[in-house]
Amino acid sequence: LRNFKMVLPYIVNSYADAVMHTKDLPRELVEESRFASEIIETFKAWKAGRLNGAWVHISLQDSHVVPHLAKLGFNFAHAATCEMTMTCWLSDKPSRLPPTTLSYYSVSGLVIDGTGRVLMVREQRRKFLWKFPGGMPEPYENLLETAERKVLEETGVVAKGEAVISLRQRLRTEYTGSCGFFFLCLMKYVRDANVGRVETVSDEIVDVRWFTRDEINSMKRHEFFDHHRNVWQAYLKTLEDVGGEELYEATEKDVTSKMFSFAFF
Repeated sequence: LRNFKMVLPYIVNSYADAVMHTKDLPRELVEESRFASEIIETFKAWKAGRLNGAWVHISLQDSHVVPHLAKLGFNFAHAATCEMTMTCWLSDKPSRLPPTTLSYYSVSGLVIDGTGRVLMVREQRRKFLWKFPGGMPEPYENLLETAERKVLEETGVVAKGEAVISLRQRLRTEYTGSCGFFFLCLMKYVRDANVGRVETVSDEIVDVRWFTRDEINSMKRHEFFDHHRNVWQAYLKTLEDVGGEELYEATEKDVTSKMFSFAFF
């Protein structure tokens, strides 16, 4: 029996790009010797079909296909726990493929109780610095859900997210071609999860405390995380401008913030 070269299965998206998932290919077609020859024929078909670009999503178990794609001019675009993506621009027109799809973000909470006090923490890695609690999201969480979960994990306080009031963009990160986003949510204190007392429930946190407005304003610069200090000052300024009114309007469907602080570096 002869092994005839064939075009590997793929779809074409709305941008006229070929999209292939190795996990959807018949297993015999992903065998290294078979894939090595058939991806060449498939690549020729993409070019002949005047497709713009190609995206190949590679399952971890199929990582042996990477060198064969690299020989055709594919580059890494994204990597996750069990899958990576390689892309190649096929057209003679200028490429519109993104250099990377990687960005990351974290969410912090400005938690205020009924007396106007603010919840703050100190982390294990920066014990001298007070900041608002927060951290990285779990899959499929929205921003307010992340803030609520992290506040509870780090402080034992149940708080309700009301509005996103700040976004900071970091243009230079440890990951080539990526950027980071740091959101801050205005939150209302609901209750202590541990009945009547605030306590650290995360090994990342060394101290948790409620601060009055005057106590925060009297902190030395090296004691208060710079970005959170800037947001705090913008928050106070906005309160002053609107005569102490709430900074958000809530409905059943959404929340509209009257204050938004944006910074990048």
